[in-house]
Amino acid sequence: MKRYFTFATIGLCAAFFATASCAEITSLHPKSFPQKPTQSLRGMSAAQFQTLSDSALLELNGKTITKGELLRQMNATRSSALAKARSGSPKVASRLQRKRDELLQKHKQRVASANAQIKARMAATPKGKSRAASQSPGITGVYGTVTPYGLVQITGSNFGETPGSIRLRGKFPKDGDVVTLAVDQWFGDAVSGKVPLVNGAFDQSATIEVTTPGGKTAQHAVSFKPMISANQIPPSMFTGKACSTQASFHNECNASGASPGVINFVSGLHQDIVGTDPMSNGVDTFSFGNLPAGYELVVSDFFDGPQASMCTVTGKTISCAWKHSGVAPVSASDYATNYRFITWAVGPAGGLDSAQ
Repeated sequence: MKRYFTFATIGLCAAFFATASCAEITSLHPKSFPQKPTQSLRGMSAAQFQTLSDSALLELNGKTITKGELLRQMNATRSSALAKARSGSPKVASRLQRKRDELLQKHKQRVASANAQIKARMAATPKGKSRAASQSPGITGVYGTVTPYGLVQITGSNFGETPGSIRLRGKFPKDGDVVTLAVDQWFGDAVSGKVPLVNGAFDQSATIEVTTPGGKTAQHAVSFKPMISANQIPPSMFTGKACSTQASFHNECNASGASPGVINFVSGLHQDIVGTDPMSNGVDTFSFGNLPAGYELVVSDFFDGPQASMCTVTGKTISCAWKHSGVAPVSASDYATNYRFITWAVGPAGGLDSAQ
């Protein structure tokens, strides 16, 4: 009845040429209620967007959405991206382990041929008679590579027929500065031994010691070469960051290291307001001023946002250039760049990673 009365009244008013009171009645018709204008996001500046109320209607990709709903989607994208960037990942940790395994395999391959030469030298060395045990031993030469897993031959005299010990003295922070070689062969004038794994040591001058069963020792200066490995970067080595602020909605860079004990990586997130122009771009930089000499900074980067570019290393600085293109927006994630990169230092094994 109510709808019938409304249309009947409108018809009656029309018959009498629409009086003022008739116009007042027809203004109550639902189709004549004033509608909020829909504004296009394309071409709207970030400043203009900020002035809109949450109930403002916006046109995005041919669809209508309120500013409040759009902000909700953008905040959800940001929260999801940050949570993903800060969570430890077994895949990320395994990538570092694969790098370590790769470097270890290369090291073993390099020393294998040198070890074969030492085996051949020992087989060809004349086995002279050892003098009385009261004679002090002497070293005339050391051959081979003094490096973890390396086999070394030590020639000299008065070593005795019974095996004693072979030790290496140097600056080995994690091994008490003295390591014992595994005796391979022992003769009166030539012995050989295998260098164990030595962690946290740099290129250095060291000393080989041969001690007879009677306790007499001979020494000889050598050059120690560490095994090269991928060392996890601890958070303390991050000394600075410059996080670009060009994105109109959110800018964040994390240089504190995520998931300690699993893997340390750096993350960044830059998010523009969906549909506004021009699209932004910038460069984030992270510095590692505490990185000791002898280490090379290496990163392996990967991105979750579709607009990101790559991260590069220059000395002790990592630069991550990111860019949002002007593609037609589909969702809030189209205007968010979320990157992470693994950071490690390639250098002496175990020098930086206390867990190794």
